[in-house]
Amino acid sequence: MHDDFPSPAIWFTHRISYGETDTMGVLYYAEYLHIFERARSEFIRACGMSYRDVEEKDIILPVREAQCRYRSPARYDDLVQVHTAISEWGRASMRFVYEM
Repeated sequence: MHDDFPSPAIWFTHRISYGETDTMGVLYYAEYLHIFERARSEFIRACGMSYRDVEEKDIILPVREAQCRYRSPARYDDLVQVHTAISEWGRASMRFVYEM
């Protein structure tokens, strides 16, 4: 984990399900983005709101770009921890970062 990970941050726990894996029992690459989405929702919840609350305030959070570096595979039934934070705040944007 990075010593310079942004703060505030949360840890999101997720167990890899069978349906998220390929035929070798490895987490399918696109499923990482779904897990990050769940971690982002939990980050917002930890800040005292839900995604619904945010959208009711007319704040929409579309994902404009996603990048992922795969260093070690997650496998079926692994319990993974996702470190989640906001690394940049712009006038009309923000950048979430994750480490799994």
